[in-house]
Amino acid sequence: KCYRMTPFFFFYNVGVWVDTFLFWFSESGFQITGPLYANRLYDNSIFMAYLATIPAFALFLIRIETDFHEQYKTYYATIIHKAPRAKILQKRDELVESIRRGFGQLIKVQGAITLCMLVVTPFVIETLRFSYQQYAIMRIGFVAAYLQTLFLILLVVLLYFDFRKEALISTIVFLVTNAVFTLVSLKLGFAAYGYGYFASCLVSVPIAYFFLNRNLNRLEYLTFMNQPISG
Repeated sequence: KCYRMTPFFFFYNVGVWVDTFLFWFSESGFQITGPLYANRLYDNSIFMAYLATIPAFALFLIRIETDFHEQYKTYYATIIHKAPRAKILQKRDELVESIRRGFGQLIKVQGAITLCMLVVTPFVIETLRFSYQQYAIMRIGFVAAYLQTLFLILLVVLLYFDFRKEALISTIVFLVTNAVFTLVSLKLGFAAYGYGYFASCLVSVPIAYFFLNRNLNRLEYLTFMNQPISG
């Protein structure tokens, strides 16, 4: 299945980097040497925002390896062993509840961390000797990175169930909106820096969530229709 996943990985990774590329080649960007470019105001701010998402990914990994994965195996085991329909629906509901419970916990934990980072942004800038011009960019970057974390986790769960088409559509939306909104923010000037990335995540998260929620509500149908189950 690796070759089938190539478009997804391509669009997602380009989507993650496209705003940075556009800032590198904007008026505020500069050439380091040869093909290497940078944008001090944007690069440092977004890098710090990404660092703040580490706790969310650690929490998600724990959830995936414990509660969710166990529910996932149990659900498909009931199908493989030809359990009654009522039993299959029960296990589906438990699996869906596990996903929603974990996602809700993630929203709370990472949301609290993001709020803390918004409060300590001046201290971070002073400690790391960043320019105070980066204050607004870093603050919106923390919120945008929080949303991108939710987006990536939604994509992982989509791929866990082999919903490749929905994951691909979501990543294409992320790529296109990140490029378009970032270009708009560059046109609007310094006060809008970072808002293109934020707006892209704000659009992409609901789309990925819609796909996941819709498919989870008919998971047993998709399981039987899309997965060959031998008798």
